[in-house]
Amino acid sequence: MISKEVFSGLKQTNISKDSEKTKVRVKAVWQSLSKDAKQEIFNISGLKKATVERTCRMGNISAILTVALGQVAGVDPQFLIGESDDRNPIDEETIPNFLIDLGYEKLLNEQSARYSDDFSSPYFGNYGESDSKAPTHASILAIAGRQKASLSEEQAAIIDTMSEEELIYLTKALFLRAKFNDDAAALTNLLKLILIV
Repeated sequence: MISKEVFSGLKQTNISKDSEKTKVRVKAVWQSLSKDAKQEIFNISGLKKATVERTCRMGNISAILTVALGQVAGVDPQFLIGESDDRNPIDEETIPNFLIDLGYEKLLNEQSARYSDDFSSPYFGNYGESDSKAPTHASILAIAGRQKASLSEEQAAIIDTMSEEELIYLTKALFLRAKFNDDAAALTNLLKLILIV
């Protein structure tokens, strides 16, 4: 999963290869998402609903929206921008490779170095692959603290006031996504670790 720091370094210029395909595909993917999934896209990208509506209307799409939508919906970014007509399932390397192709390799490497004490990649889908990389209680708390600090006041307030029922719903949604998405599976395992350490 791409971190918020990486999202903040992405440009908002149009990267669509075919505006008509992008318009139709983004609209279809967006309409298929739950309210919570749509909110997750806004949370991780910092984008607003108007940006998505403009993409659905005009077919212009930025790297930020492409990556956020691809990551949450599990859709290949190449399909969203109209470069490929194959709606291939994504794996943990799809989005980083897409960003490298766009020229963001330096940004990913900087992020990887920043989180190397806690994870083995610039996105949070690759933790715990060996005993030396398994997150400890302290590293989990440190990561949570950093992520909370990076939220806007509005986002932090939403988390602070989230009800138990909403949290249960989000957890069930994550476990469902984990059946089809490697990043969601990694987050599910991290959640389990948080609950038992």
